Amino acid sequence: MEISLLKMLLNNITRFVSFSARGDKCSGIVENCCVKIEEVVKLVKPVLECVVDDEVASDEVLQKEFEGMSRCVDEVMAVFEECHPLMSKVYFVLKVESLFAKVQTHGLEIFDRLQSCEGLPVELSSASLEHCVQKIKHMGFEKLSANVSKAIRVQVEGSDPSSDLTSKIADLLSLKSNKELLIELVALENLKESAEQAEKNGEVEYIEEMIALVTHMHDCFVEMKQSQSSYPVPIPPDFCCPLSLELMTDPVIVASGQTYERRYIRDWIDLGLTVCPKTMQSLVHSNLIPNYTVKALIANWCESNHIKLPDPVKSVIHHEEAYLVHHVRSSSEDSMPELENEDDDLAESVERRMDLGGPSTVTPPQVESSGCGVVDDGSQEITREESLPQVTVEPQPVIAAPSASPQREQHAYSPRFGKLSRKQMWRRPSEKFVTETRADLAGVETQVKKLAEDLSSSSVDVVKNATSELRLLARHDKDIRNVIASCGAIPLLINLLHSTDQNIQENSVTALLNLSINDINKAAIANADAIEPLIHVLKTGSSEAKENSAATLFSLSVIDDIKVKIGRSGAIEPLVDLLGNGTPRGKKDAATALFNLSTHHENKARIVQVAGAVRYLIELMDPATGMVDKAVAVLSNLATLPEGRAGIGQEGGIPMLVEVVELGSARAKENAAAALYSYEGAIPPLAALSQSGAMEIPLLELFLKNISSFLRLSCKDNTSFDIVEKYYIKIEELLKLIKPVLESVIDVEVASHESLQKEFTDMSQSVNNLRKVLEDCHPLMSKVYFVLKVESLFAKIHTHGLNIIDLLQSCEGLPVEPSSLSLKKIKPIGHEKPLDIVSRAIIDEDHSSDITSQIADLLSLSSNQELLIELVALETIKESAEQAEYIEEMISLVTHMHDGFIEMKQSQNNKSIPIPPDLCCPLSLELMTDPVIVSSGQTYEREYITNWINLGLTKCPKTMQIIVHANLTPNYAVRALIANWCESNNVKLPDPVKASLVHQAVTSFKDESLLQALTTTTTDASEEVSTQAQPTIRNVSMSRSQTFRSTRVCSVIEARVKKLVEDLNSTSLEVVKNATSELRLLARDKKDIRNVIVDCGAIPLLTTLLYSPNQYIQENSVTALLNISINDMNKISIGNANPIEPLIHVLKTGSPEAKENSAATLYSLAFTEDNKIKIGRSGAIEPLVDLLRNGTPRGKKDAATALYNLSTFKENQARIVEAGAVRLLVELMDPAVGMIDKAVAILSILATIPEGRAEIGQEGCLPMLVEVVELGSAREKENAAAGLLQLCTNSIKFCNMVLREGAVPPLVILAQSGTPRAKEKAQSLLRYFREHRQGNVLHKSYPLPQGHVHE
Repeated sequence: MEISLLKMLLNNITRFVSFSARGDKCSGIVENCCVKIEEVVKLVKPVLECVVDDEVASDEVLQKEFEGMSRCVDEVMAVFEECHPLMSKVYFVLKVESLFAKVQTHGLEIFDRLQSCEGLPVELSSASLEHCVQKIKHMGFEKLSANVSKAIRVQVEGSDPSSDLTSKIADLLSLKSNKELLIELVALENLKESAEQAEKNGEVEYIEEMIALVTHMHDCFVEMKQSQSSYPVPIPPDFCCPLSLELMTDPVIVASGQTYERRYIRDWIDLGLTVCPKTMQSLVHSNLIPNYTVKALIANWCESNHIKLPDPVKSVIHHEEAYLVHHVRSSSEDSMPELENEDDDLAESVERRMDLGGPSTVTPPQVESSGCGVVDDGSQEITREESLPQVTVEPQPVIAAPSASPQREQHAYSPRFGKLSRKQMWRRPSEKFVTETRADLAGVETQVKKLAEDLSSSSVDVVKNATSELRLLARHDKDIRNVIASCGAIPLLINLLHSTDQNIQENSVTALLNLSINDINKAAIANADAIEPLIHVLKTGSSEAKENSAATLFSLSVIDDIKVKIGRSGAIEPLVDLLGNGTPRGKKDAATALFNLSTHHENKARIVQVAGAVRYLIELMDPATGMVDKAVAVLSNLATLPEGRAGIGQEGGIPMLVEVVELGSARAKENAAAALYSYEGAIPPLAALSQSGAMEIPLLELFLKNISSFLRLSCKDNTSFDIVEKYYIKIEELLKLIKPVLESVIDVEVASHESLQKEFTDMSQSVNNLRKVLEDCHPLMSKVYFVLKVESLFAKIHTHGLNIIDLLQSCEGLPVEPSSLSLKKIKPIGHEKPLDIVSRAIIDEDHSSDITSQIADLLSLSSNQELLIELVALETIKESAEQAEYIEEMISLVTHMHDGFIEMKQSQNNKSIPIPPDLCCPLSLELMTDPVIVSSGQTYEREYITNWINLGLTKCPKTMQIIVHANLTPNYAVRALIANWCESNNVKLPDPVKASLVHQAVTSFKDESLLQALTTTTTDASEEVSTQAQPTIRNVSMSRSQTFRSTRVCSVIEARVKKLVEDLNSTSLEVVKNATSELRLLARDKKDIRNVIVDCGAIPLLTTLLYSPNQYIQENSVTALLNISINDMNKISIGNANPIEPLIHVLKTGSPEAKENSAATLYSLAFTEDNKIKIGRSGAIEPLVDLLRNGTPRGKKDAATALYNLSTFKENQARIVEAGAVRLLVELMDPAVGMIDKAVAILSILATIPEGRAEIGQEGCLPMLVEVVELGSAREKENAAAGLLQLCTNSIKFCNMVLREGAVPPLVILAQSGTPRAKEKAQSLLRYFREHRQGNVLHKSYPLPQGHVHE
């Protein structure tokens, strides 16, 4: 039955009054606005209730007013329901003020009309109605719109609004702090973006005027704060946090390249703000990287100006207290100094409150090496955590933190420029040093106790957060691991291994794994009855949980008693199952655990008895698995049992063991030989070996085979530097002298002489060892270690060679008498003795310049980069070396050489003003022009650190910490400081383009003409300083001479690219391979160079090379095209070269990397509508779906991204469904895969067509979409809601299924707190559900909201 307009109005008023009575308003402004409107509707409501059944209610004029007022109240309700703490207060109040005026007008019109009507109920007298009219007339807002309009008008006229006017606006909107003003600007920017997408040009213009006004208010606030500074000298702006406006004590850099105080930017991110407060760029990740360069510069500035650096703890207390009280203070007050006078109890209580809440900000000083000695995977937990979306625990370098003390050595300067001893400089910090360079553990203990309490909470989310944070805390620091154990967390974590929540179980087992790194914790974990729960995880957990459970069992099994317990508790069977069916990481962890268990005799039989154990181990002896060493080690132990030997024989393991003896690593050969030796008495060893083609060989014959094998080794295939070639030639010379002598006596009886046999054996072993050393050498190896090892082996070979000649000369009856000439030729070989020189430098600590110069010349350590690579290589060797002390002495020597090199470079600096060390790149030792920060918190010149990473180096050159990711974040704070220093000192900053190209010429091209052209370019000494400084600070134009220089540099690059393009047509595979490789690298970083490559005509040639049968040429070509396509204009150029068919060919036939980059290129090209059509019609969808099914994790992501772009074109949607993509996309919604966002985005689009909806329903996807609405990220929820809306509004069956899955509660939450689009979809779906229950749904004609699906 139709509801009357009056009843509808009364219903809306009742809803609004109920909403107003709720106490969950997000701010005081919302509360005040709500009260104002409530006052009006509460006056109107009783009057309307009196006439609801009266004939007067059907008056046409009143009906119109009822409808108008009902619509306004409904709009007001919608505005209030959508409000949230991060909304724009200006926009909200202006909108509510406008709606209030309409409600007020409708109310007055209703009363005016009623006063003119006759026959009203008795209670509605003229006097009572007039009283209501007067009350409504006198209600109202303080007219914000008038003040805002006035301020905007003044700005448009070119003036600044008065301080009184802006203060009044700030008071009306409670915009009284820097943070509130910045949040307002972010909110307005978001509104502007939405208006631009909706093409509401008038609204965009008005919002821009509001942004200009709030920006002016923010600038005024910053000026006011600066004028109130208590410091005797002005603080450089780049040293102040843009959020706190105070001197930074713990500066960190975010994804946008801007630097903030850690606590303030962490609070900003925790509020849910995902844009940089300074630049308004989106923060693509929430990692906070310590900015040690800025930290050191602040410490230096404080020291120079005799300013005490603020206490970081006190600063945090001030921040927390100021946040609590700033609403009750005027905007002109500075609450920070007042808090300094608070008593100690207040400070302590606030500090305790901070320790108990918020994300972990504990910053362990250094990643320690694993104490558990996991065969070769000791750092497994650290590598697994690399993919975490948010890093809250940043490893600190060895450098001491800055303080206010005038002792400069304590500042966080580069160890290369400070006064640290060489022992401090490159060694990992001792425990004593660690304690000195971080905060007291008392604060950590308080936090850990709270987390341990949370483990017993009844809330799943609280437990999940606690386990996650304990997992992170236990990762790096030995002392923190002990604190966690002492706080009683171990038993609680063990209990949680039985949790049904996957995340809690994963976090708990990983936390226990990390805790077990400390030996003392191993016993504590085992004594807490952890074995049974760990086995439960092995049987029922996720892939990651199983991996870490196996690794924990390995760690515990280091103790003999625990080995027995683990074996008797039934762990072996699930470990064998993981060995056969786990992930590659899981198989390694299982094999490692089984190896440790198999060292106890009782466990060997258990392993053999488990079906498939021996078979799995033999399968893992395939070199492609990368697990030969582990498999052979376990089999070697099992072969000591008769049933073990029988199993190995039955599974065909003997021939594979023989092959390992011949071709395996030293450790694998050792274990394989031990396994074969176990067969003596059961199977005759020689018979077993002969079946595999290996017969007994006389020692001399074996020796000659080893010599021949060495001589076949081509040093040019293994090395590209002189030092290895020099040694190869020297050893080759020696062996070529000995070999003919030995060949002459191979069939002579004297060859079996006992003394000669021993010399043959020893020399053969030395030759074999030397061959392995040369085979394993690579450009990043330690040259010092290599030379000492090779010299030692060469000395043995030299001695054995002389001994063999001496023994043969004393024998009679030889076919050819060994001449004394051979002896004379052998003796002088190897007269250079770098071993003696290095030993003297290490043992006698003789670091004189003569000695170090000789070593540098002998080892080709003549540049800063070579010395740093040497230090990295030695650090890596030290981590796994048994004689770490001797390696440390080598590190000390090379560190001394490096320090000497830096001093020499500084003395050669011809600049009249010394450059501050922290403004120089630690790799180039030059003033930086494009500083970027890496994950360790250190700053480098972009080109140099990029080259460092591209070499395969994964350690920070300055701190030796692992670079956990290769993201390079621009350090705008340092860039601005460099620009300011250059201006202040009239120093010309090097041209970044020229510097980059010089470096490329030196490190990549080796092109002397290019290098000469770049380095001989003349410069004008009178040129102005120009730098690409921070975009928001300044904008310096390029001078005419700079333009000329850049043009000249570009012409040099163009010449180089033209030559490479010509090489693409070469008939030589090697030339084409090198050309494609170099073009691939050139196209990677620079926009201008990509354009040069296109202009030189490379695209058609690269497209043709996609058909190349050579894997490397095909990979380089497709990757070059992918890099070139980054520039939007180049997408069109590539599209015009008909690349789609060749790219599809690569998708079908290429290597995994080529397939990945082909999919990524198709994604890049699919940004234009024409290309989407072409790609879809050319048959690309089927191979993309195949890549989604069978590709690598990276390939699946690239395929999904390409399919998403293609699916936005209607014609392609059916093709994607027909190719069987839906089932694969549903499988990818498993959280462990990490592709929920991509899968849901595509499914929400496919749900717009009937066949897509049918497949989604058939694959059982609806419950998963409901789960995403409840638990997914903001974007995932948005797309899941869009997909559900399409599914439900087109199928009553699906609608009922979704309702049964409990979709309503998460949709209600999403309708209140989601993104604008998510709210729209959720509200539409809830409205549909209501109508569905009421039977009002006209299924086919239900209007669907339109909108683009976001990936």
